[in-house]
Amino acid sequence: MSQPSATARELLTSRCPRAVIAGTGSGVGKTSLALGMAPALARRGLRVQTFKVGPDFLDPTYLALASGRTCYNLDGWMTGRSYVRHLFARATADADIAIIEGVMGMFDGASPSSLEGSTAEIALWLDAPVLLVAAVHGVARSLAAVVKGYAGLEPSVRLAGDGVRRIVLMPYFLYTGRHVSTDIPALLEACRARHPGLRIEVLPTLEGEAGLEDVVVDRLLPYVVPGGALPADGRTIERRSHEIIESHLGRGGPQDPAERAILRRVIHATADFSFARSLRIHPEAVRRGREALGNGKPVLCDVRMLQAGITRTGGQVLCAVADPQTLRLAREQGSTRAAAAMEVLRDKIDGAIVAIGNAPTALGKVLEIAAGGGPRPALVVGLPVGLVGARESKLALLASGLCYITNTSARGGSPVAAAAVNALAVLGKEPDDA
Repeated sequence: MSQPSATARELLTSRCPRAVIAGTGSGVGKTSLALGMAPALARRGLRVQTFKVGPDFLDPTYLALASGRTCYNLDGWMTGRSYVRHLFARATADADIAIIEGVMGMFDGASPSSLEGSTAEIALWLDAPVLLVAAVHGVARSLAAVVKGYAGLEPSVRLAGDGVRRIVLMPYFLYTGRHVSTDIPALLEACRARHPGLRIEVLPTLEGEAGLEDVVVDRLLPYVVPGGALPADGRTIERRSHEIIESHLGRGGPQDPAERAILRRVIHATADFSFARSLRIHPEAVRRGREALGNGKPVLCDVRMLQAGITRTGGQVLCAVADPQTLRLAREQGSTRAAAAMEVLRDKIDGAIVAIGNAPTALGKVLEIAAGGGPRPALVVGLPVGLVGARESKLALLASGLCYITNTSARGGSPVAAAAVNALAVLGKEPDDA
């Protein structure tokens, strides 16, 4: 093979996060795991680059379909170290994460006494941690000996668990039975005793998970024929909607009446019960928000759709996204118009309500202004929507020290932010929100 050029050598410095999925042998689930991880990561907005160790042509076809990108073979025996590293660097130049599926067992290759041609060799060349998939049918404690052997055979190859100080387990059970209540805790206590520096946490089972109920209802609903006449007036429809929401929430969701009213309006506006789990309301949000409105402070919006949706405040609702000054500033700074609009409205931020329902960049600009010693809003209703930057901007808001109404997922949008602001405005004024 020809040696890589100077440009190629620069590509070899690629630090794209990566993981090798290796197995204790063929048929243990390497492909299943890789095919599950690739689309799951892609749904979170990541560009996933897949690879397959060896000359296999079937698995790369599946991996390409799962990731939406061409899958490449990495064959150390046929091509050599330089070519493998060059190909990896070139293919991951615009990727967010790389998944490399191994071949056969982790140490199986062209030689019985070296790493030549093996998955382990590729992991070593690419400095990639290895996720080891083991066959566990009919095995108990003996599995520990298998894993220990894999971890110790070639110390230069690092399993992903090396140096771990914290383990989080999520029991994938629909109810809390004997395994969850007795067997797993007993095993964990023994593990903690043997490894006192290791922190082990166990998450709840899926029992009572509202999301599962949503799936069941969504699948059965098309087969349910509604009976009786549908209500025709808006107040009846709204009241019935709130009854349905309360019936679904039960004892879940916030117990504070004002916070629960905000959640009800958000769910009413979206028909999305996931907000019952993801909505976050600062302890002072209701008080500060209502005080700001009572003192005649404006609501500052990132987009005009949100501005049009905020109808209950009785005060100024401002949006500068179409202002000529905003357009000029966005061009000069190379920023989005929504972010530039927040800069244009900077002098009105202090003590106001800032509502973000579309652009994560607008929320980022508000946080940047506050962190730099600039004006601080009384409340930030930060509910932008999107696969790129939305969740991250909300987490930054939660950590900013500002007063907030936000959520912890990529979901959001102008209807959500408008519902939250309108709920604040009508608290105590309407029967359903008393």
